[in-house]
Amino acid sequence: MRDYVILLLFLMLPFAFIAPGLLHGGHHLFFVLSALIVVGLLCDNKWASLFLIYIALWQLWLFIDILYISHTGIKQVSEGFMQIIFALSGAILFVAIKKSKIKPEWFYNVICVTAMVQALIAITQMFDCDPVIALLKIVAPVQAIFSSTTIVGTLSNPNFLAAYLVFSFPFFLRIRKPYFYKVPIPKTERVLYIPKPSWCWFIPVVLFLLIESKTSTAVVALIAGMIVYFAHLRLWNTRVWLLFVLGGCGYVLYDGNIFFPIIEGKIQFHPRFQFWVKAIENMNSISNVIFGLGPAAPRVWGVSSPMHNDWLTIFYQYGLVGLSLVVGYVVTIYRSNKMLFSAVIIVLVNMTGSYPLHLAPSAFLIIIIVGLIEREKELANA
Repeated sequence: MRDYVILLLFLMLPFAFIAPGLLHGGHHLFFVLSALIVVGLLCDNKWASLFLIYIALWQLWLFIDILYISHTGIKQVSEGFMQIIFALSGAILFVAIKKSKIKPEWFYNVICVTAMVQALIAITQMFDCDPVIALLKIVAPVQAIFSSTTIVGTLSNPNFLAAYLVFSFPFFLRIRKPYFYKVPIPKTERVLYIPKPSWCWFIPVVLFLLIESKTSTAVVALIAGMIVYFAHLRLWNTRVWLLFVLGGCGYVLYDGNIFFPIIEGKIQFHPRFQFWVKAIENMNSISNVIFGLGPAAPRVWGVSSPMHNDWLTIFYQYGLVGLSLVVGYVVTIYRSNKMLFSAVIIVLVNMTGSYPLHLAPSAFLIIIIVGLIEREKELANA
Protein backbone atom coordinates (compact mmCIF):
# COMPACT_ATOMS: atom_id res chain seq x y z
CA MET A 1 0.00 0.00 0.00
CA ARG A 2 2.86 2.37 0.85
CA ASP A 3 4.22 2.19 -2.71
CA TYR A 4 0.95 3.53 -4.13
CA VAL A 5 1.04 6.68 -2.01
CA ILE A 6 3.38 8.35 -4.50
CA LEU A 7 0.89 7.73 -7.31
CA LEU A 8 -1.95 9.07 -5.18
CA LEU A 9 -0.04 12.25 -4.35
CA PHE A 10 0.85 12.68 -8.01
CA LEU A 11 -2.82 12.49 -8.94
CA MET A 12 -3.76 15.03 -6.25
CA LEU A 13 -1.07 17.62 -6.95
CA PRO A 14 -2.69 19.38 -9.97
CA PHE A 15 -5.76 20.02 -7.80
CA ALA A 16 -3.83 21.35 -4.81
CA PHE A 17 -5.46 24.77 -4.55
CA ILE A 18 -4.08 25.22 -1.04
CA ALA A 19 -2.35 28.59 -1.12
CA PRO A 20 -3.19 32.15 -2.06
CA GLY A 21 -1.55 33.68 -5.11
CA LEU A 22 -0.86 32.05 -8.43
CA LEU A 23 -2.11 28.54 -8.99
CA HIS A 24 1.36 27.02 -9.20
CA GLY A 25 2.14 28.38 -5.71
CA GLY A 26 -0.23 25.83 -4.18
CA HIS A 27 1.28 23.13 -6.36
CA HIS A 28 4.77 23.91 -5.07
CA LEU A 29 3.62 23.80 -1.46
CA PHE A 30 1.85 20.48 -1.92
CA PHE A 31 4.94 19.17 -3.71
CA VAL A 32 7.03 19.74 -0.54
CA LEU A 33 4.38 18.21 1.69
CA SER A 34 4.23 15.19 -0.61
CA ALA A 35 7.98 14.71 -0.16
CA LEU A 36 7.62 14.85 3.63
CA ILE A 37 4.84 12.25 3.58
CA VAL A 38 6.83 9.90 1.32
CA VAL A 39 10.01 10.23 3.38
CA GLY A 40 7.94 9.62 6.50
CA LEU A 41 6.70 6.36 5.03
CA LEU A 42 10.29 5.36 4.20
CA CYS A 43 11.33 5.64 7.87
CA ASP A 44 10.10 2.08 8.58
CA ASN A 45 9.29 3.15 12.13
CA LYS A 46 5.59 3.55 12.73
CA TRP A 47 6.00 6.28 15.35
CA ALA A 48 8.33 8.39 13.20
CA SER A 49 6.19 7.81 10.11
CA LEU A 50 2.96 8.83 11.83
CA PHE A 51 4.57 11.93 13.35
CA LEU A 52 5.92 13.18 10.02
CA ILE A 53 2.60 12.55 8.28
CA TYR A 54 0.76 14.29 11.12
CA ILE A 55 2.84 17.48 10.88
CA ALA A 56 2.42 17.46 7.09
CA LEU A 57 -1.35 17.28 7.53
CA TRP A 58 -1.18 20.09 10.08
CA GLN A 59 0.53 22.37 7.59
CA LEU A 60 -1.93 21.34 4.89
CA TRP A 61 -4.76 22.39 7.21
CA LEU A 62 -3.12 25.80 7.73
CA PHE A 63 -3.04 26.34 3.99
CA ILE A 64 -6.69 25.37 3.61
CA ASP A 65 -7.74 27.51 6.57
CA ILE A 66 -6.08 30.69 5.30
CA LEU A 67 -7.46 30.26 1.78
CA TYR A 68 -11.01 29.07 2.40
CA ILE A 69 -11.97 29.72 6.03
CA SER A 70 -10.27 32.38 8.17
CA HIS A 71 -8.38 34.24 5.41
CA THR A 72 -5.85 35.29 8.07
CA GLY A 73 -2.59 33.98 9.41
CA ILE A 74 -0.10 34.59 6.60
CA LYS A 75 2.75 34.77 9.13
CA GLN A 76 1.75 31.45 10.74
CA VAL A 77 1.67 29.75 7.36
CA SER A 78 5.07 31.03 6.25
CA GLU A 79 6.74 30.29 9.59
CA GLY A 80 5.08 26.87 9.72
CA PHE A 81 6.33 26.08 6.25
CA MET A 82 9.90 26.74 7.41
CA GLN A 83 9.31 24.18 10.17
CA ILE A 84 8.15 21.72 7.52
CA ILE A 85 11.31 22.29 5.47
CA PHE A 86 13.40 21.68 8.60
CA ALA A 87 11.47 18.48 9.38
CA LEU A 88 11.80 17.27 5.78
CA SER A 89 15.56 17.84 5.85
CA GLY A 90 15.87 15.94 9.11
CA ALA A 91 13.74 13.07 7.84
CA ILE A 92 15.85 12.71 4.69
CA LEU A 93 19.05 12.63 6.76
CA PHE A 94 17.48 10.10 9.14
CA VAL A 95 16.61 7.71 6.31
CA ALA A 96 20.01 8.22 4.65
CA ILE A 97 21.93 7.44 7.86
CA LYS A 98 19.76 4.44 8.60
CA LYS A 99 20.41 2.97 5.15
CA SER A 100 24.06 4.03 5.00
CA LYS A 101 26.76 1.37 4.59
CA ILE A 102 29.35 3.42 6.47
CA LYS A 103 30.68 1.62 9.54
CA PRO A 104 29.33 2.98 12.85
CA GLU A 105 32.91 3.59 14.05
CA TRP A 106 33.34 6.19 11.33
CA PHE A 107 30.30 8.06 12.61
CA TYR A 108 31.55 7.78 16.20
CA ASN A 109 34.99 9.13 15.30
CA VAL A 110 33.60 12.04 13.27
CA ILE A 111 31.33 12.98 16.19
CA CYS A 112 34.37 13.07 18.49
CA VAL A 113 36.35 15.10 15.95
CA THR A 114 33.61 17.73 15.61
CA ALA A 115 33.26 17.95 19.39
CA MET A 116 36.99 18.46 19.84
CA VAL A 117 37.08 21.12 17.12
CA GLN A 118 34.39 23.01 19.03
CA ALA A 119 36.36 22.45 22.25
CA LEU A 120 39.57 23.81 20.70
CA ILE A 121 37.81 26.94 19.45
CA ALA A 122 36.17 27.40 22.86
CA ILE A 123 39.55 27.20 24.61
CA THR A 124 40.96 29.95 22.39
CA GLN A 125 37.89 32.06 23.18
CA MET A 126 38.69 31.80 26.88
CA PHE A 127 41.86 33.80 26.17
CA ASP A 128 40.06 36.54 24.24
CA CYS A 129 41.08 35.07 20.89
CA ASP A 130 38.06 34.15 18.79
CA PRO A 131 39.02 32.64 15.41
CA VAL A 132 35.37 32.61 14.33
CA ILE A 133 34.96 36.38 14.75
CA ALA A 134 38.36 36.98 13.14
CA LEU A 135 37.39 34.91 10.09
CA LEU A 136 33.98 36.53 9.69
CA LYS A 137 35.43 40.02 9.95
CA ILE A 138 37.28 39.38 6.70
CA VAL A 139 34.01 39.46 4.76
CA ALA A 140 31.64 41.50 6.93
CA PRO A 141 31.45 43.63 10.10
CA VAL A 142 30.78 41.28 13.03
CA GLN A 143 30.09 41.81 16.70
CA ALA A 144 29.97 39.08 19.35
CA ILE A 145 26.76 38.68 21.35
CA PHE A 146 28.53 37.70 24.57
CA SER A 147 31.73 38.94 26.18
CA SER A 148 34.96 38.32 24.29
CA THR A 149 35.98 35.50 26.66
CA THR A 150 32.68 33.57 26.62
CA ILE A 151 33.06 30.03 25.28
CA VAL A 152 30.63 29.32 22.45
CA GLY A 153 32.67 27.52 19.77
CA THR A 154 30.94 28.18 16.47
CA LEU A 155 27.50 27.60 18.04
CA SER A 156 26.89 31.20 19.23
CA ASN A 157 25.82 30.32 22.80
CA PRO A 158 27.44 28.54 25.79
CA ASN A 159 24.28 26.45 26.27
CA PHE A 160 24.41 25.21 22.68
CA LEU A 161 28.11 24.37 23.01
CA ALA A 162 27.51 22.48 26.27
CA ALA A 163 24.64 20.52 24.71
CA TYR A 164 26.76 19.52 21.72
CA LEU A 165 29.59 18.36 23.99
CA VAL A 166 27.36 16.26 26.28
CA PHE A 167 25.57 14.66 23.31
CA SER A 168 29.03 13.63 22.07
CA PHE A 169 30.31 12.54 25.47
CA PRO A 170 29.36 8.82 25.35
CA PHE A 171 31.43 8.40 22.19
CA PHE A 172 34.55 9.45 24.11
CA LEU A 173 34.12 6.48 26.47
CA ARG A 174 35.39 4.00 23.89
CA ILE A 175 38.67 2.38 24.94
CA ARG A 176 40.70 0.35 22.47
CA LYS A 177 41.60 -3.16 23.62
CA PRO A 178 44.28 -4.21 24.37
CA TYR A 179 45.04 -0.98 26.15
CA PHE A 180 48.79 -0.91 25.44
CA TYR A 181 51.25 -1.52 22.65
CA LYS A 182 54.01 -3.94 23.65
CA VAL A 183 57.32 -2.68 22.27
CA PRO A 184 60.37 -4.91 22.92
CA ILE A 185 63.46 -3.05 24.14
CA PRO A 186 66.47 -4.03 21.96
CA LYS A 187 69.17 -6.18 23.54
CA THR A 188 67.06 -6.77 26.63
CA GLU A 189 64.22 -9.02 27.63
CA ARG A 190 62.15 -6.05 28.77
CA VAL A 191 58.98 -4.81 27.11
CA LEU A 192 57.87 -1.19 26.97
CA TYR A 193 54.12 -0.64 27.36
CA ILE A 194 52.85 2.36 25.38
CA PRO A 195 49.19 3.36 25.87
CA LYS A 196 47.08 3.12 22.74
CA PRO A 197 45.59 6.41 21.56
CA SER A 198 41.99 6.67 22.70
CA TRP A 199 39.25 9.27 22.61
CA CYS A 200 38.84 8.87 26.37
CA TRP A 201 42.00 10.95 26.82
CA PHE A 202 39.94 14.02 25.89
CA ILE A 203 37.24 13.49 28.54
CA PRO A 204 38.86 15.96 31.00
CA VAL A 205 38.77 18.65 28.29
CA VAL A 206 35.06 18.07 27.67
CA LEU A 207 34.26 18.11 31.40
CA PHE A 208 36.30 21.26 31.96
CA LEU A 209 34.47 23.14 29.20
CA LEU A 210 31.13 21.85 30.45
CA ILE A 211 31.83 23.30 33.88
CA GLU A 212 33.03 26.58 32.37
CA SER A 213 29.85 26.88 30.29
CA LYS A 214 27.78 26.97 33.52
CA THR A 215 24.89 25.17 31.86
CA SER A 216 22.76 23.30 34.37
CA THR A 217 20.58 21.52 31.81
CA ALA A 218 23.59 19.95 30.11
CA VAL A 219 25.15 18.89 33.42
CA VAL A 220 21.95 17.20 34.63
CA ALA A 221 21.54 15.53 31.24
CA LEU A 222 25.09 14.17 31.34
CA ILE A 223 24.59 12.77 34.84
CA ALA A 224 21.38 11.02 33.73
CA GLY A 225 23.09 9.57 30.67
CA MET A 226 26.03 8.27 32.67
CA ILE A 227 23.72 6.65 35.21
CA VAL A 228 22.13 4.72 32.35
CA TYR A 229 25.53 3.94 30.81
CA PHE A 230 27.05 2.48 33.99
CA ALA A 231 23.84 0.67 34.89
CA HIS A 232 23.87 -0.95 31.45
CA LEU A 233 27.44 -2.14 32.09
CA ARG A 234 26.46 -3.40 35.55
CA LEU A 235 29.24 -1.24 36.98
CA TRP A 236 26.93 0.72 39.24
CA ASN A 237 28.26 0.46 42.77
CA THR A 238 28.88 2.59 45.85
CA ARG A 239 32.01 4.18 44.41
CA VAL A 240 30.27 5.25 41.23
CA TRP A 241 27.32 6.65 43.20
CA LEU A 242 29.74 8.56 45.44
CA LEU A 243 31.54 9.95 42.40
CA PHE A 244 28.32 11.31 40.90
CA VAL A 245 27.07 12.70 44.22
CA LEU A 246 30.34 14.50 44.93
CA GLY A 247 30.53 15.77 41.37
CA GLY A 248 26.97 17.09 41.49
CA CYS A 249 27.49 18.75 44.87
CA GLY A 250 30.72 20.31 43.64
CA TYR A 251 29.01 21.76 40.61
CA VAL A 252 26.16 23.22 42.69
CA LEU A 253 28.72 24.85 44.98
CA TYR A 254 30.55 26.21 41.93
CA ASP A 255 27.45 27.70 40.33
CA GLY A 256 24.72 27.24 42.90
CA ASN A 257 22.16 29.80 41.71
CA ILE A 258 21.50 28.21 38.32
CA PHE A 259 18.20 26.52 39.18
CA PHE A 260 16.68 29.19 41.44
CA PRO A 261 18.62 32.42 40.85
CA ILE A 262 18.96 34.90 43.68
CA ILE A 263 17.76 38.36 42.61
CA GLU A 264 17.87 41.27 45.06
CA GLY A 265 18.45 38.88 47.93
CA LYS A 266 15.40 36.74 47.14
CA ILE A 267 15.27 33.29 45.58
CA GLN A 268 13.36 33.48 42.30
CA PHE A 269 12.08 30.93 39.82
CA HIS A 270 14.13 30.71 36.66
CA PRO A 271 12.75 33.03 33.93
CA ARG A 272 12.16 30.02 31.71
CA PHE A 273 9.40 28.89 34.04
CA GLN A 274 7.51 32.01 33.04
CA PHE A 275 7.77 31.01 29.38
CA TRP A 276 6.35 27.59 30.16
CA VAL A 277 3.46 29.02 32.17
CA LYS A 278 2.59 31.42 29.34
CA ALA A 279 2.68 28.58 26.81
CA ILE A 280 0.26 26.51 28.89
CA GLU A 281 -2.03 29.52 29.32
CA ASN A 282 -2.13 30.00 25.54
CA MET A 283 -3.54 26.49 25.11
CA ASN A 284 -6.96 27.62 26.24
CA SER A 285 -9.20 25.11 24.47
CA ILE A 286 -9.66 21.36 24.26
CA SER A 287 -8.80 21.34 20.55
CA ASN A 288 -5.52 23.14 21.26
CA VAL A 289 -4.61 20.61 23.93
CA ILE A 290 -5.43 17.65 21.69
CA PHE A 291 -4.07 18.89 18.35
CA GLY A 292 -1.81 21.81 19.30
CA LEU A 293 -1.58 25.29 17.80
CA GLY A 294 0.32 24.32 14.67
CA PRO A 295 3.91 24.14 13.36
CA ALA A 296 4.45 27.91 13.52
CA ALA A 297 3.03 28.41 17.03
CA PRO A 298 6.37 28.79 18.91
CA ARG A 299 7.41 31.50 16.44
CA VAL A 300 4.33 33.63 16.96
CA TRP A 301 3.45 32.87 20.59
CA GLY A 302 3.95 36.41 21.86
CA VAL A 303 7.42 36.09 23.40
CA SER A 304 10.63 36.92 21.56
CA SER A 305 12.54 34.06 23.20
CA PRO A 306 12.10 30.35 22.40
CA MET A 307 10.41 28.19 25.03
CA HIS A 308 13.67 26.47 26.05
CA ASN A 309 11.84 23.16 26.37
CA ASP A 310 11.51 20.91 23.34
CA TRP A 311 8.95 18.67 25.05
CA LEU A 312 6.68 21.62 25.73
CA THR A 313 7.32 22.97 22.23
CA ILE A 314 6.17 19.69 20.66
CA PHE A 315 3.07 19.72 22.86
CA TYR A 316 2.42 23.38 22.03
CA GLN A 317 2.78 22.78 18.28
CA TYR A 318 1.12 19.39 17.86
CA GLY A 319 -0.85 18.75 21.05
CA LEU A 320 -1.30 15.46 22.80
CA VAL A 321 -1.45 13.68 19.45
CA GLY A 322 2.02 14.80 18.38
CA LEU A 323 3.52 14.45 21.85
CA SER A 324 2.13 10.91 22.17
CA LEU A 325 3.78 9.91 18.90
CA VAL A 326 7.15 11.24 20.07
CA VAL A 327 6.80 9.53 23.46
CA GLY A 328 5.81 6.32 21.68
CA TYR A 329 9.03 6.43 19.69
CA VAL A 330 11.12 7.09 22.80
CA VAL A 331 9.52 4.29 24.83
CA THR A 332 10.02 1.71 22.08
CA ILE A 333 13.52 2.78 21.04
CA TYR A 334 16.16 0.06 20.62
CA ARG A 335 18.39 -0.11 23.71
CA SER A 336 21.03 -2.78 23.15
CA ASN A 337 23.83 -0.35 22.30
CA LYS A 338 24.70 1.21 25.66
CA MET A 339 26.65 4.06 24.11
CA LEU A 340 23.92 5.17 21.68
CA PHE A 341 21.16 4.67 24.23
CA SER A 342 22.94 6.75 26.89
CA ALA A 343 23.40 9.48 24.26
CA VAL A 344 19.64 9.38 23.66
CA ILE A 345 18.97 9.74 27.40
CA ILE A 346 21.26 12.78 27.49
CA VAL A 347 19.31 14.31 24.60
CA LEU A 348 15.93 13.60 26.19
CA VAL A 349 16.90 15.21 29.49
CA ASN A 350 18.52 18.19 27.80
CA MET A 351 15.29 18.78 25.87
CA THR A 352 13.55 19.71 29.14
CA GLY A 353 15.59 22.89 29.51
CA SER A 354 16.75 23.69 25.99
CA TYR A 355 15.75 23.28 22.36
CA PRO A 356 18.38 21.11 20.59
CA LEU A 357 15.84 19.80 18.08
CA HIS A 358 15.46 23.32 16.68
CA LEU A 359 19.19 24.03 16.24
CA ALA A 360 20.78 22.59 13.11
CA PRO A 361 24.16 21.39 14.56
CA SER A 362 22.64 19.59 17.55
CA ALA A 363 19.65 18.37 15.50
CA PHE A 364 22.00 16.80 12.92
CA LEU A 365 23.93 15.07 15.73
CA ILE A 366 20.69 13.76 17.25
CA ILE A 367 19.57 12.47 13.85
CA ILE A 368 22.86 10.60 13.46
CA ILE A 369 22.39 8.98 16.88
CA VAL A 370 18.81 7.82 16.31
CA GLY A 371 19.60 6.85 12.71
CA LEU A 372 22.37 4.54 13.91
CA ILE A 373 20.05 3.10 16.55
CA GLU A 374 17.44 2.31 13.89
CA ARG A 375 20.11 0.69 11.74
CA GLU A 376 21.27 -1.54 14.60
CA LYS A 377 17.66 -2.47 15.32
CA GLU A 378 17.11 -3.43 11.70
CA LEU A 379 20.28 -5.57 11.64
CA ALA A 380 19.30 -7.27 14.91
CA ASN A 381 15.86 -8.15 13.54
CA ALA A 382 17.18 -9.34 10.19
